[in-house]
Amino acid sequence: MVSLSYFSIGLAVAAFAAQAVNGAPATEEVSHSEHSKHHVSNHRFHHAHREHHGKKSTKAPVKKSTKKPTNKKTQKAKSTVKLTKKSTKSIKKSSSKKHVSKSLTKKAPTGSSGTGASGVSSSDVQTILSAHNADRKDHSAPALTWNATLASYAQNWSNGCVFKHSGGPYGENLGEGYGSWKDVVDAWYSEGDLYDYSNPGFSESTGHFTQVVWIGTRSIGCGVTKCSSLSGAPLYTCSYYPPGNYLGEFKQNVLEH
Repeated sequence: MVSLSYFSIGLAVAAFAAQAVNGAPATEEVSHSEHSKHHVSNHRFHHAHREHHGKKSTKAPVKKSTKKPTNKKTQKAKSTVKLTKKSTKSIKKSSSKKHVSKSLTKKAPTGSSGTGASGVSSSDVQTILSAHNADRKDHSAPALTWNATLASYAQNWSNGCVFKHSGGPYGENLGEGYGSWKDVVDAWYSEGDLYDYSNPGFSESTGHFTQVVWIGTRSIGCGVTKCSSLSGAPLYTCSYYPPGNYLGEFKQNVLEH
């Protein structure tokens, strides 16, 4: 577990939960639309929460399908989450998402080997996998494998330097201002101290943890960019497939240590 002394952590949480569709093709369309809200807290954590309803295609995006926001949009988004955060110190924030009323294609992302276009090094890939898989082992979850398509998607989103969720079809954890991949993964996992196994379900305060240890998730890809628009802080993004945090599926996917 990582102490987050005198740092504030922002949590942007996006929401989806699975509804099975009998006989649906691999590229079926599903319900999806979204609204988001951001608020600034004077407490230790800053939360940014989104829920998704409506219609949306769940076909796994590839590199050419991700378009990074312009600098002008980045600056505007930054102001919505850091209104009172002016400081000479690095600011640490996190954001995860949950899934509501969403039926996903069963087709996994392509490019399941190598680092792809992700900005992380081969050494970073091993750190990310080792940190996740050590935590997952403690909760009887299978080890994750690296997926280049997920890594490219995550890197493209980090390149936009906007601390909010991408709205894509994958599970997603975000972090800003941490010093290393080990630090950010440890911070996500540390939320497990707050998880109530006797009342399993989604919580804004534990969403990163539940995605990290989600049994149904099998692959991961991550990206990071140092953002001048975020005072030089690195923006970390990890994409997960199949995504976790489905309402109604926590009991069987988040097991006690």
